[in-house]
Amino acid sequence: MQAQIEMALASVLAHVPDAEVRLVGTASSMVRGIDLPANDVDVLFRQRADVDAWFNALTGVVDVETAPVWLADAYQYFARVRVHGIVVELSTVEIECEHDTVECLGEGPWRHCDVLECDGWPIAAVATELRLITEVSRGRTDRYRPIIGHLQVAGCDAALLRRGLDNAGVASEQADALLRELSVSVRLDSGIPLSPKKE
Repeated sequence: MQAQIEMALASVLAHVPDAEVRLVGTASSMVRGIDLPANDVDVLFRQRADVDAWFNALTGVVDVETAPVWLADAYQYFARVRVHGIVVELSTVEIECEHDTVECLGEGPWRHCDVLECDGWPIAAVATELRLITEVSRGRTDRYRPIIGHLQVAGCDAALLRRGLDNAGVASEQADALLRELSVSVRLDSGIPLSPKKE
């Protein structure tokens, strides 16, 4: 599935204008080579106008499922297209958040990210630490175990993880165990990483 996800994303990137976006969700992990179940691509936008711009650029190139629409219940400006059989969702998430450790809310995805390459096309993706916080807080073991394995090799920002797990309400015992498992040299009382993130 990784190859299909990457092919769909690259096809989108080849046709759209520059915009402030973040690749989020399981597809952002798959592009990093993390083996996760993923069936679609989620792209987060800062501005509704950029959702419109991408949608307009893709119209006639891909199959349209949902034209841009405001989803009041979800506080999202949302569009959905299908590329090579893969669903690609374009949306804002317009919910205020005081923390910068949430994958799709507030400043988190805009402050904590990495630029990845997908078939020669660059795209900014939310930091893996925020993805891990999401999956741990949801209790989705099948999603967070592969992410832990990736971070054990790539390294991580342990202070960000500690803060995010606390903000998400993850029990301190579980957070401590997770950080120990990541084999990061951390003073757990302060959350200060003693080894830098390598990714």
